[in-house]
Amino acid sequence: MKNLKLASLGLAVMVCCAVSGQKTIPLNEPNYNKPLLFAELPDKIPVEASYLKNVLTNSSAIGKDVQFRLANSKVDHFSGSVISFAGKETGANSVTIRSSNFIGAIMNISEVTLPDGTMTYRGHVISMQHGDLLELQKIEGQYYFVKRKFYDLINE
Repeated sequence: MKNLKLASLGLAVMVCCAVSGQKTIPLNEPNYNKPLLFAELPDKIPVEASYLKNVLTNSSAIGKDVQFRLANSKVDHFSGSVISFAGKETGANSVTIRSSNFIGAIMNISEVTLPDGTMTYRGHVISMQHGDLLELQKIEGQYYFVKRKFYDLINE
């Protein structure tokens, strides 16, 4: 009987130590009340593939100022300076531009060569402080910046 009491006491101490040693991981709740950065822009902004190619081929110098035309919108361009560029040796051209007219936003555009030899473009304009973003999508052969909610794309 004495051994059973000692074993029970030991088991109780182990359970208490195991329970007190567990830490709860804090969860970040999404902030759905972030201000919208692209509220004055239309839901879909058409983009010419030639503009995309031009930005990628003429933006290899870090610190260079560039402008990117936004057709059919109240704001006629996205302007900023190049903060990163990756060339063909990585398998894709990619440029990252910090915006000067959308404060806090960063544009990333990449040109990817598909296995069949065709080129496709991917990209987005995003700000971590705002509740919306623009995603580059190809819809029926035409590229568009499509407005999306921040938490549709980003999970915290």
